[in-house]
Amino acid sequence: MARVAVFVGVVIAACLFAAAGAEAACNPVTDCSGHGVCLPNDTCACDAGFTGASCNQCGPNYYNYPTCTFCQASTTCNGNGLCSPTGGCVCNVGFTGASCNQCGPNYYNYPTCSFCQASTTCSGNGLCSPTGGCVCNVGFIGASCNQCGPNYYNYPTCSFCQASTTCSGNGSCNLTGGCDCNPGWIGAACDTAVTSVPVAAPWARVLLALLLTAVAGAPGWMRRSRG
Repeated sequence: MARVAVFVGVVIAACLFAAAGAEAACNPVTDCSGHGVCLPNDTCACDAGFTGASCNQCGPNYYNYPTCTFCQASTTCNGNGLCSPTGGCVCNVGFTGASCNQCGPNYYNYPTCSFCQASTTCSGNGLCSPTGGCVCNVGFIGASCNQCGPNYYNYPTCSFCQASTTCSGNGSCNLTGGCDCNPGWIGAACDTAVTSVPVAAPWARVLLALLLTAVAGAPGWMRRSRG
């Protein structure tokens, strides 16, 4: 009977030990947070993107537990932004898109994405090109379209004037884009020749010359009396 009692005691102890062992065994759902598997030593091997003893944290370059979305600024955001707390991209100024792989409004020529706004960058005198530079309107030049081109005068008006055509070859262009006519020519385009003079004008000059000559040659008393 004593042997039987000892045997029963051993069996009970073995059962209790087995039960305790069963309770101590690793459970991937509870012990690894459902993000890993149990190893023989009852530790967790976490899935990609998860870390920690219980796989309850996001690993490096993974964000927003328990989603743990992968984001690496140099690749996911194309080096044009930073990873947000949710694993998305926060793009740098001038870039847009989920992966920051497009130029934003008023930015041109990806991946450079140069800023250009016609009203300011091009001084309102041109349009932005696909490379982010300015294509100036006729009459304007310069990187910012803020100068008058050849044969254009008086910025920002930049009026066209070419002496051979605008001034009919009879004058020169002035700083405002108008014509300064050569002697003998008049008109906005210097296209009217001065060919006739009023008849009275020459006779008036002759009479004035004679009068002055007469006064100059008169006796002194006459000049004094006239004074």
